[in-house]
Amino acid sequence: MFLHCHLALRNFVRDRAAYDQAARGLFQAQVDSAAQTRPEPMSEAELLRITLAKGGFAVLLCHFYLDHDASEAERECWYRIGGIIQLTNDLLMSGKTYNITRKPFPTAWRTPTRSTHF
Repeated sequence: MFLHCHLALRNFVRDRAAYDQAARGLFQAQVDSAAQTRPEPMSEAELLRITLAKGGFAVLLCHFYLDHDASEAERECWYRIGGIIQLTNDLLMSGKTYNITRKPFPTAWRTPTRSTHF
């Protein structure tokens, strides 16, 4: 489904090379995210990198559908907002998972005091 939507929407963007780069970044972040299901814990740095990339590239893709060229600063802003949205979503899902299973998810974040602060 992602590929179908990507190819259809790609026809509307002005900067296809940059769009393709962001789409590849999002795809790679999703692939990297699968490592969270492995039994060995993922480092907090890697978990944070994947989380920010998943949200960052997803939201960054949105700017391509606007009828103007974004500056580098604006693209960075789109990326960071997406990362914050994804981080917030993951934290909410962690709370829901913990309430159901009493096991924290993702497993690398065992206690709030060990987690990275923004």
